[in-house]
Amino acid sequence: MKSSTRIFLLLTSASALLFSLPCIGMSLYEIITGQPDMSANIVFLIFFSLVSLPAMFALYKAIKTPGPAAASTLDDRTENLILQMARIRHGRVSATHVAMQTPLTIDQATRALNELEQQGVVYREVTLHGGTEFIFPDLLEPTDRFQEFDKDLARDSQNTQEHHDNYTLDLDAAAHASETASHAQSTHSSHHSS
Repeated sequence: MKSSTRIFLLLTSASALLFSLPCIGMSLYEIITGQPDMSANIVFLIFFSLVSLPAMFALYKAIKTPGPAAASTLDDRTENLILQMARIRHGRVSATHVAMQTPLTIDQATRALNELEQQGVVYREVTLHGGTEFIFPDLLEPTDRFQEFDKDLARDSQNTQEHHDNYTLDLDAAAHASETASHAQSTHSSHHSS
């Protein structure tokens, strides 16, 4: 919504409310106290109530509608600049980094990074110095620690598979032994019965 439209809507709706609410109150007072000309008071009450309802809605809409400053700052060009910067900085940027390397102000960069966070592209971390860094998980550089973790995970997975294979072999051997024992017992039984 344009700024001039928003101001006009605010002033018009506030004026309508400031005029109609006292009139509604006066009409209610005269109806409750039993003043003469009851039908005129009811007509006034209905009229000013009908005026105040759209005025309240318009005032609410004018207050809740974001102004032009809160509009999305994340166009394709800005997004690409931020992504390039995140790639160069190994997946970690702050609003200050973005503002230093792009035409955006720190406030605009913060809003753009917040939008990326809302989209689930980044998450934020508080640094040791109390600043905020936005992390692009897909662009993080693997470190030695992560590589070691991946190796440990692969080794554990291999050990689990070997354990599973050994367990399966043990089950197969047990099943075979059971079959052999039952076969021997049935052979032994058939020899005794003859």
